[in-house]
Amino acid sequence: MKKESKSAQLLFDEAQKHFIGKDIPEAMKLLTSIEQMPSFLYLDPVIRMKTLSLKGLSHLQWSEYTLAEKYLQRSLAVAQEIGDIKAIYIRYENLAAVHIPAKQHQKAIYCLQQAIELKESSGNFADVPRSLIQLSSLQFAIENNEAGMRTLKKASAMLGKSGVEDLSAILHFNTAMQLKREKKYEQALREYSKCIKFSLLNNDNSAAAKAYNNQGDIYMQMGKWKEAREKFNECVRYSQLANMISYVLTSNIQLARIAFELKDLKKCRELFETVSAQAKEADDPMLNRDLAEMAVVLYEAEGDYQSALKASHTFVKYYKKFYDNELSRAVLDMQGKYESEKNERELQKANLKQVESELKALRAQMDPHFIFNALSSMRREMLEGNIENADKYLVRFSKLLRMILDTTRQPLVRLSDNIELLHLYIQIENSRQGNRFDYTISMRGVDPETIFIPGLVLQPLAENAIVHGLNPKKNGRGKLNILFTKSGNTLKIKVTDNGVGRHAQKDKTKESHTSHAMNIIKETLDLIWKEKNPKDFFSVKDLKTNNNQNKGTEVTVLLPLSS
Repeated sequence: MKKESKSAQLLFDEAQKHFIGKDIPEAMKLLTSIEQMPSFLYLDPVIRMKTLSLKGLSHLQWSEYTLAEKYLQRSLAVAQEIGDIKAIYIRYENLAAVHIPAKQHQKAIYCLQQAIELKESSGNFADVPRSLIQLSSLQFAIENNEAGMRTLKKASAMLGKSGVEDLSAILHFNTAMQLKREKKYEQALREYSKCIKFSLLNNDNSAAAKAYNNQGDIYMQMGKWKEAREKFNECVRYSQLANMISYVLTSNIQLARIAFELKDLKKCRELFETVSAQAKEADDPMLNRDLAEMAVVLYEAEGDYQSALKASHTFVKYYKKFYDNELSRAVLDMQGKYESEKNERELQKANLKQVESELKALRAQMDPHFIFNALSSMRREMLEGNIENADKYLVRFSKLLRMILDTTRQPLVRLSDNIELLHLYIQIENSRQGNRFDYTISMRGVDPETIFIPGLVLQPLAENAIVHGLNPKKNGRGKLNILFTKSGNTLKIKVTDNGVGRHAQKDKTKESHTSHAMNIIKETLDLIWKEKNPKDFFSVKDLKTNNNQNKGTEVTVLLPLSS
């Protein structure tokens, strides 16, 4: 066995050289030859662990996320078998690196948390701040802002005065980004200034340019045009040093807007023509959209209403193109996944009919009224000039569609992914309704990473509570609470709202819609429970005050878990 292990080690060393040299195909050939050795399962566990890990990272280079996760999980299992803490937390970090581009934020968060705990328990505190900063970015991505700020504060405390400049720059940038989202502009500006200081100490012109760009954006929102102009000029300067052409162009568009606000039409025209000439070769819908928007304002100010009208049509054209590109990413992502996974045995017999069936499943599961309302809300934001809100809304909506496409591919989906989808849906609905209600999603004794349930079971429950309970509520702020608990081999889901209650629904169309949505869930649960069907697997309870007044609805669902 020592001979085979030595041979495998030589092959691994050669594969690692090819991997570092970015010759992934050759590295994969060598790694596969090690894995196919008859004695592979009996080789030195360290060699097995490294082989599986490098193969997972190779699949990651090809964006084959499913295969990358599969091999890294196997490598993690071997590391745990060996008991090497450093090897274990490195594998968790590698898994996070797979989940992040795959947009599986909850999985990435879980892996990073595991890595951080292991680093701290082993006394390796030096590398913890970097992991904490990465974790905070993911927490902000799923809008768990309080957790994100706590994580950043912990990273800041660990860095202290001896912090490395590049980490300090990222730390201050992430903090500033969140403060900007919360409209705490003065604090955000100070954090961006700290980011710029550390970026320049580290000769990172691109990071400095991004920080200057965001400072300029804040000053524009505050109506401080001269300060904004100063920051965008600095952004142009450092963007040119970093060869960030897109930042140069977008900053010059902002400078044109500022010149317009300062009544300097000559400078506005000069900047507009400069960017227009440079942008001709760029097929960037967002850039062309911004240029068209600037053209409308400029032509109107110059009294050229015919050109302004033409520019407005161009603006709508590019906005639509930008929107179509975002919306189509859901399908493109799915097709990309199909291509990346085609080497797996279970997908060798797949064909494009599977993709078509998934699209049909999407159309069947998603409420057409929800899609229509979401698109209408985006259009309203655009027409009212709230372009930033419309873009944010669009990103959430396209992400939700992508997750639904992923969900419809599998009979069972990890609970954490179901919850991430649920967050997106509720946030979109709340935003569409003017943020009229608060919501919580909580768990007791439940590990969302280890529980799998049918996809798209939770969304209709939340939809029913929002559309038929909270939206008609006229007095007071709405509340939606979703609680997951576990008892034996059963997952209990309780959805509670303080809406108008079932008896207040006078519109028969709504009642029939509610019944239809609930019937779909019941039929799904019937199939899940089969012959074990308990009487109370689905129940609806009307909540009453002491005066027998409606104070909401409570829906309880039981799901069986595999033993």
